[in-house]
Amino acid sequence: MKNRWVIVVIVWLIPSSIFGQLKLVDSLENILKNTVNQKSRVDLLNQLSLVYLTYHPKKGLAYSEESLSLAKSNQYTQGIIVALNRIGESEFRLSNYAKAVDYVTQSLKLAEQNNDSINLALAYRVLGMIYTFGLKQNDLALEYLLYAYQIFAKLKDEQKLASIYGNITWVYANMNKNLVVADSMARQGIKLATSLGDKRLLSYNYNSLALILLQERKLDSAIWYIDASDKNAMLMNDQAVMSYNSTIKGNAFIYKKEYQKAIEIFEKAKKTSRELNLAEVLKDATAGLVKCYDALGKYELAYQNYKLNTQLNDSTLNWATTQKILLTKLTFEEEKQKAKIAELENENSRSKKEINIFILFFVTILISLITVIILITRNNRNREHTNLGLQKKNDEIAVQNIKLEEANSIKDKFLSIIGHDLRSPLNSLNGLLGMVTKGEVTEKEFQRFAPQLQQHVMGVSETLENLLQWSRSQMEGWNYNETTFNIFSSIRKTIQLFDEPTKEKKITVVNEVPENEMIRGDQNQIELICRNLIHNSVKFTPEGGVISIASKHSGEFLDLIIKDTGIGMSPAQVARLFQKKTEVTYGTKGERGTGLGLILVKEMIENHNGKIVVNSDSGKGTTFIVSLKAHGLPSKTNAPQ
Repeated sequence: MKNRWVIVVIVWLIPSSIFGQLKLVDSLENILKNTVNQKSRVDLLNQLSLVYLTYHPKKGLAYSEESLSLAKSNQYTQGIIVALNRIGESEFRLSNYAKAVDYVTQSLKLAEQNNDSINLALAYRVLGMIYTFGLKQNDLALEYLLYAYQIFAKLKDEQKLASIYGNITWVYANMNKNLVVADSMARQGIKLATSLGDKRLLSYNYNSLALILLQERKLDSAIWYIDASDKNAMLMNDQAVMSYNSTIKGNAFIYKKEYQKAIEIFEKAKKTSRELNLAEVLKDATAGLVKCYDALGKYELAYQNYKLNTQLNDSTLNWATTQKILLTKLTFEEEKQKAKIAELENENSRSKKEINIFILFFVTILISLITVIILITRNNRNREHTNLGLQKKNDEIAVQNIKLEEANSIKDKFLSIIGHDLRSPLNSLNGLLGMVTKGEVTEKEFQRFAPQLQQHVMGVSETLENLLQWSRSQMEGWNYNETTFNIFSSIRKTIQLFDEPTKEKKITVVNEVPENEMIRGDQNQIELICRNLIHNSVKFTPEGGVISIASKHSGEFLDLIIKDTGIGMSPAQVARLFQKKTEVTYGTKGERGTGLGLILVKEMIENHNGKIVVNSDSGKGTTFIVSLKAHGLPSKTNAPQ
């Protein structure tokens, strides 16, 4: 299997040129030497036979015959079908038309039995070529080629369509009919071959279009397209196409009465067609030379070519008769085989009828049993399906109940915060301001209450901000606005928010994050994380304590480390820290905490696919480690474990 893929890769990668062809042959033959798998060897041999087809058909025939033998011994049907077709096309190139028809017909029948549309169409195409160029039966050739066209069109195979366009239009041009349709098809073939970058198919379709234009006496256009066909055929070393091109170009110059140019072309065609054993091209070349020399008054040369043309016609006639006799014999043998098969079938039909009656009775009983079994099975399946449906609904209801309980818990928490944590400080603030307004509090007394008042205001502000952010986080479609920003600056700004409480408690806050430290994420969310964690440390750190904020890279993640020398927590408190049913807590100066800030911190970190770790000892302080991606989009698969 591995080598079969290598074949495909080599065929597509090597340039469409003579050098490319030689390189392709060398590559395929080298692979063949090292290939042990028998089916892969069959595919390689078939590929080599195709490469040699246009310029060395005898060698191509040898490869395809070896392929057929190997495919049969390994019962490799696909290889047999392709090998038969390759042998047929090689025999066609060698002008052994009866053999060619025999092999291609075998390939066609085998492809038909195996529902192999591609190889069925390829067999029709080769038969069409044999009857076009060899047996000169254009009507039958057109019938086969149209069969192939219908299959390729249904499969939407552009390469095969480009090829068949060239074959069909050549037949139309030879018959000198449907030239408008032929012209359109040839141009479609050129367009497809150009888009595929296939030089061989371009040469075929340019050749056909040139013959059409010659029939229409558009001589300059015909010559231009012949030159284009030659250019592409030369790149593919397709000597046969160039030989046929010579006869078309020569006749174009005859119509233009440029006899000397025509003579040069026909003389070259004579030489090439002898080398390639192309009798039809040799006949056309000698016939063209007769016309040219006669028009120039060179009657001796005209007569010499006339004698050669007559000999060729006689030998071709005898040879064609032999080929047709062989074809008739093949057809007769096939008909005899069919008759024998029909006789055997008639002998078996009587016994088959008796067997059929018994089979019908047995099948009737069997169907009845199967019907009963199906009904029982369907009934059981429906019952199982219904039970599964009910179980699924029950599971969904259970999940909904859990969600409702959680929603009620969140609602209760929300109302508790509004009812106590906001109302209580606001009532205190309102009472104090009322006393100030009535003059019941002196300026000195007000200054004594001011720090406590400020603490209430900050608490209310923080609680409102957390409530706002938490409410947004519960909404579907909450935006995540990702940017890259300087985390040092954000932390410095956050520390400044707590200048008053840290001065009052004489707490030292140290920003150890490098000034050029960058992080990628939602800036508002990350700043909210830092604000809540730093505020948490301020609340639970006693006078004279220290809070430090540092950063450390861990792979593609950045760890933000908020460490304090506060009162710390027990393992049980750490375990409950991020639960939505948290208890009310109080700081070292009586600062009240709702637990909402830490819940929000956890949600924001999860939005960034990050992680938070808490290390704490009672009386020794607490360390929060927040791991976020330093750069790029957040990815859950890359989150630290």
